[in-house]
Amino acid sequence: SADSAVQFRPLGAAPPIPDGADVGPHYVFLVHGWLGNEQEMSYLATALSNVVGGRTLSLSTDTVDDDDASGAASPIRSNDEDEDEDDYIHVSSNQEGAEAEEALPGEEEEEDEGRPKIVIHKPTCNNGRTTDGIAAGGTRLAEEIAEFIVADVLERQTEQDGSMQHHVTVSFVGNSLGGLYSRYALSLLPSELPIPSEDGLDTTTVILHPNVFCTTATPHLGVASHTYLPVPRFAERAIGRVLDITGMDLFRVDAADYPKTEADSNVNKENVQNDSSNVDEDEAEARDDEPLLQQSSTEADEAEAETNEKPTRDLIYRMCTEPAYLNPLASFRERIAYANAFGTDFQVPTNTAAFLSDRSTYPHRYCNVAEKEGIEFIASVLYTDPSDNAGTCAHDTAESPSLSEKDTEDDLLVMSRSLDALGWTKVFIDTRGGIPVPALPKPRFMRRTSEALDVRAELKKFINEKRTSSVGAESEGTADELPVPVSLQRRRDQRPEVEAGGDANDGDQDERLSSVMVFLQSKELVELMNPSERMHFPLGHTVMVANSKSEAYAKINSKGKPIMNKLATDLVASISDYSG
Repeated sequence: SADSAVQFRPLGAAPPIPDGADVGPHYVFLVHGWLGNEQEMSYLATALSNVVGGRTLSLSTDTVDDDDASGAASPIRSNDEDEDEDDYIHVSSNQEGAEAEEALPGEEEEEDEGRPKIVIHKPTCNNGRTTDGIAAGGTRLAEEIAEFIVADVLERQTEQDGSMQHHVTVSFVGNSLGGLYSRYALSLLPSELPIPSEDGLDTTTVILHPNVFCTTATPHLGVASHTYLPVPRFAERAIGRVLDITGMDLFRVDAADYPKTEADSNVNKENVQNDSSNVDEDEAEARDDEPLLQQSSTEADEAEAETNEKPTRDLIYRMCTEPAYLNPLASFRERIAYANAFGTDFQVPTNTAAFLSDRSTYPHRYCNVAEKEGIEFIASVLYTDPSDNAGTCAHDTAESPSLSEKDTEDDLLVMSRSLDALGWTKVFIDTRGGIPVPALPKPRFMRRTSEALDVRAELKKFINEKRTSSVGAESEGTADELPVPVSLQRRRDQRPEVEAGGDANDGDQDERLSSVMVFLQSKELVELMNPSERMHFPLGHTVMVANSKSEAYAKINSKGKPIMNKLATDLVASISDYSG
């Protein structure tokens, strides 16, 4: 009945896990992007399965089999003797159903009859439906996620000893537009999903705990002012309208300029709520049959219903600045953003994928993971540390004492630092070696003076100069005194261990310099991560994720497999580290 509905509590507001309570399964949702389908992220799903199954995957593009268009991950070494039989995985999508679930080795030996601890789901709700806006796609996604979790818990409930509370974790990997769908869905997902019993006397509660949130080439700042080639604002508006509501969202057309049909989709919420007190029993029963997320509303929905006014600012801006969208995102243990560097992504250039601003001085802490591990496709890994004062970040207020809401550049600055203040791991990917079209030399008039060198060498030179200038200066502390993502705690050799003013006897000069903590500003990264000494065909958007939405795509993008192998390895380590 309607009385059984629980009050909406946003994701991240879940009660703490009781001592001794089991946590699991760990749900991972792989969300496809614009004009995609659930097969888009199939290679990552398979790579995750292999990692959980105890396999070590290749991180070298030299081992990629170009003829393998199946999207299957091929291990370079099997760790059967070290395999943890408690870790195994199911992969599913709504279209595939239960028959698509694939159990990995060791499942049949489990005491709980093989129920998985990690469940990967590839949502299908937006297949063929990516043009009607971020809000519409995000709402469908949230509904499918809630329904999938409830159905999965009900399926395994008899194996849970009749417990009335189930603590599970949720993680996301959103590709391109899928990252924005996922961020919007977070504002709709509750922290608790009630499951009434058939007799209506008892309610089982599934409590959702945010775990890892990752995006790959997602236009976090939209694509307005972030097109591969500069486009005038009037042309951006025109292109946005041609691309329907999703295009208007991405090109940040103000909500007041949307067609009436879009506004009508959110109309009369107040009337619906006012009429809810007069529903009869038949209507109450019908409400119980509605999708789970239609039985509650977000704070933003309630505020809009009270004023009976629709927002005037574009959705991308609101998602970057309003607590209804930021708070659920901030509740995740880790936030990771993969971005293509060096001009290789036509759809989502570096600045919007990594939410960089050429006016922001927000500090990014450099991690020398690429230097330590020698991973050729990682240009750089940096962290932004959380800040409680996202709206008026001290790093930027000196340069922008007053911000005009309608000024695009100021909007981008506000959105950039607002997201940075949540704390992120930003991974800049170099896909130039994986693009299946030869690069062309730049004409002389297009070259920068420093581009005689490889841009990777220029990046390394800039960082070394920063390190050198830090030696002898007053130390800000060592890296061990600053927080890092949980997934990197186990790899302490990747983090600086020697203070800037350490004794030379502790190691040679090069080793000591490599241990100096380095901070790069957002605006410096804009200059370092965008240029390239050659003209590359910008196919990095699909190569990076080894996009496998069709056999042709899987073959063209096969050089992205090592990148997804690396992401899968890190994700499994992070997700399994969850301790509440």
